[in-house]
Amino acid sequence: MGLASGSFLQAQLTLDVQSIPADTPADATMYVAGNFNGWAPGMAEYSLIDDGDGSWSLTISPPSGTVEFKFTRGDWSSTEGNATGGFQPNHTLIYDGSPTTESLSILSWEDFGSGGESSTAGPGVEVLSPDFFIPQLERNRTVRIYTPPGYADSEAHTG
Repeated sequence: MGLASGSFLQAQLTLDVQSIPADTPADATMYVAGNFNGWAPGMAEYSLIDDGDGSWSLTISPPSGTVEFKFTRGDWSSTEGNATGGFQPNHTLIYDGSPTTESLSILSWEDFGSGGESSTAGPGVEVLSPDFFIPQLERNRTVRIYTPPGYADSEAHTG
């Protein structure tokens, strides 16, 4: 007795990007990098496909469990950013193995972001370095530090 042909089909996860930043270069290729492809930021088989209606998509077949990913324009120096152009944590979802579509938006690109020049940080937040290189990630980050009110005038910082 043979197995039904459907038993060899892998479940699929579709990442449906509903919007991209207006400053995305017209010739940009966007990719997804995640724990399902070794975090490779520019693999051709993980490039988003223009759906022709202002959205972009990619269907993958990851194993069941926690799926983490981030969008790039081909390398780690051009990753998606948050609404203010800063660091965007990885997208994380629990994938149960059934056909699923996840609707997402790319809010900004970090390399086009604020670069530390404008910030929504409150009082007491100071930029220590607008361009701190992290060799393990092969990328730069803005480093900020928060000090509570009165800290500079106290003896707490002289230890």
